[in-house]
Amino acid sequence: MYTTSKNKGLTLIEVLISVAILVGGAVVISSSWSGTLLKIRKAKIYNEVHYLLQKKMAEVEIKYKNTPVNEIPDESNGTFKSPYKKYIWQIKSQNMPLPNLKSLIESQNTDEQSQNILLTAMSGLAKAVKEVQVTVILTNKKNPISYNLATYFVDYKIASKIGGF
Repeated sequence: MYTTSKNKGLTLIEVLISVAILVGGAVVISSSWSGTLLKIRKAKIYNEVHYLLQKKMAEVEIKYKNTPVNEIPDESNGTFKSPYKKYIWQIKSQNMPLPNLKSLIESQNTDEQSQNILLTAMSGLAKAVKEVQVTVILTNKKNPISYNLATYFVDYKIASKIGGF
């Protein structure tokens, strides 16, 4: 005797449950994939910016290596060559601001000559040191993003003329 089964397929509920599981898995995979792609894009930008900042700072250091600090321009800017055309650079320089220590020096129990030597040294040091800041700006977005790197140049000819030292 042969028996026939009426159960030859899947029920609608079984199909819906399996589709829901597949969709849930696809959503999880796609969301983790898109997050990974965003991180990869950011890492690429950070890598490019790091390279461009290092490159531009090395150029600045080579260019102004033995130059008196008063000959370093206050500002300059430009663009990078291909494949970095979406970035621009700026260089700004300023004399190094030193705190006013006159009242502190005068309040110490030192003679007038020592005070004058220290004040002269401070003013000479302010003229001998210049801060140079290199900025790389990513321009292909609605809000440009800037990244900075700074260094200091010391004019040892001026620094060696500081009296008393």
